[in-house]
Amino acid sequence: AEYMGESDQLETKMEHFISLSIVEKDAHGDVMVTWSYPTVDSEVGAVIVQHAKSYILSEAHTKSSFTKHKATWLYSQATEKGTNLSALPRVESFAIYLCAKDFFPEKYSALLKILTFAYATTGSPIDVLEGLLGVFNEGKIKIAEMTWVSSQFNHKKSLLTPINYMIQLLGPQIVVVWTALLIKKRVAVYCEKLGELLACIRSLPQLVIHRQDWNLLRPVVLLSELQLEDLKTAGVYVAGFIDPRIKGREDLYDLLIDVSSATVEVSATAKADLTVGSYHKELATWFNEASGRDPDHIVVKALRQRTGELLDKLRGLCKDHEGTGDGRSYVTQQQLADPELAFAPHFARFLYNVALSEGMAEESQTSSSTAS
Repeated sequence: AEYMGESDQLETKMEHFISLSIVEKDAHGDVMVTWSYPTVDSEVGAVIVQHAKSYILSEAHTKSSFTKHKATWLYSQATEKGTNLSALPRVESFAIYLCAKDFFPEKYSALLKILTFAYATTGSPIDVLEGLLGVFNEGKIKIAEMTWVSSQFNHKKSLLTPINYMIQLLGPQIVVVWTALLIKKRVAVYCEKLGELLACIRSLPQLVIHRQDWNLLRPVVLLSELQLEDLKTAGVYVAGFIDPRIKGREDLYDLLIDVSSATVEVSATAKADLTVGSYHKELATWFNEASGRDPDHIVVKALRQRTGELLDKLRGLCKDHEGTGDGRSYVTQQQLADPELAFAPHFARFLYNVALSEGMAEESQTSSSTAS
């Protein structure tokens, strides 16, 4: 993808692999990790069980999922309804979780489907391990008529997911989402359906494509102490929820996107930083026209250019300030409030928050911005 700014690369090895775990649900409804290679970290193991119990081993949700806890990506595949589990007579359903250091849903999902088939067929973790070792050694696996070859998956292309859907779903509100991401606010995304939530949330980092940062995603989060502590530690995130109670938790977000109702809600503490003016309204009009006219990748490329122009404008305003001793140039709130610049107060605040997020400003004691 040309606008990604880097050449396409083919992933040929599992250098980002951390662990593989089998999670089983028995006839009594108990869910536990029954096997893993190598031994999974206890905290990640707890998140895996929480995720399996609440999502992919629940009949209400899709059987393929991904999420992130701290620095670890968790990819999962559960058995589909009607799967023959005669090789596992005490098991009602199961899922296999692959933990990795990179964001690559298509690659790991395809692999997990084959490993899930292998375990359902024989009921032996050894067959799963043999398949995994084949991937390590040869970069490919073939079981029955199912084939997986690591080199066939392109990491850059996996990042390019439909963004026009979100733009058209939210209408003019998309510019508030763009602003929140640009100034590094906490964004929560609510959706009743897990599959739709994952599709929507993974597209959002493209709104700030110049950062190339998918690690801020927490695609699906439970309102559990363990997972909420991870959000608190992260500070800045885009977190997904299917629990409607998130709507009443303004302490967890600055901006809430409700996919189910196609609405956006700004928390009371973030209203001043997310106020829109003429600049944002013009951008909202552009979003609407571009998403209705151009394919996704063209829209993202054009948005990157528009964002770049804004950042170039800020760089042009950076000045050397005496007394800092570090030789850096940056902008200040006082400078942006200069009458000669003729910036509306809310636009000056917006520019300052962008500058803070991009390392072009010094944190001011008088600023209420939470950008980091």
